[in-house]
Amino acid sequence: MSDDLITELQQRVRDLEDRLYTLTVSVAYREDQPYFAEVSRSMLSSEDRSVLGLVMSGILDRASGQSTMRPPEREHLTHPALDKAFSPGPITYHEAVQIVSMLVGSEESASRIIEAHRLQGFGEEAHRHLTASSA
Repeated sequence: MSDDLITELQQRVRDLEDRLYTLTVSVAYREDQPYFAEVSRSMLSSEDRSVLGLVMSGILDRASGQSTMRPPEREHLTHPALDKAFSPGPITYHEAVQIVSMLVGSEESASRIIEAHRLQGFGEEAHRHLTASSA
């Protein structure tokens, strides 16, 4: 076998292991951990789960009027959603949904993730500001 084929097969195995882990976590969390269950149901890769956590932090910082933390260095993580989440200025609920949907593929799934994040109790005050912007 060529080195390229071996490398490709190793990557596929890692991807499958990551998906299996995600599925296992989804079953384990169920409804007692709504955010983690919803993220797991989205079948995001480990890197995308990391990006989602950072994106949610940027969104909630903007919603609460705080200056956002700096995005990660591009050589570590890069995703268009990070650029949007860490843009300066206020954010609306609709914009937050659009940003999260860049990771999860649909606005419906993005809304569920944002709502699950709120239900989990993360950033309660910022979620109130974000929800108020949708009115």
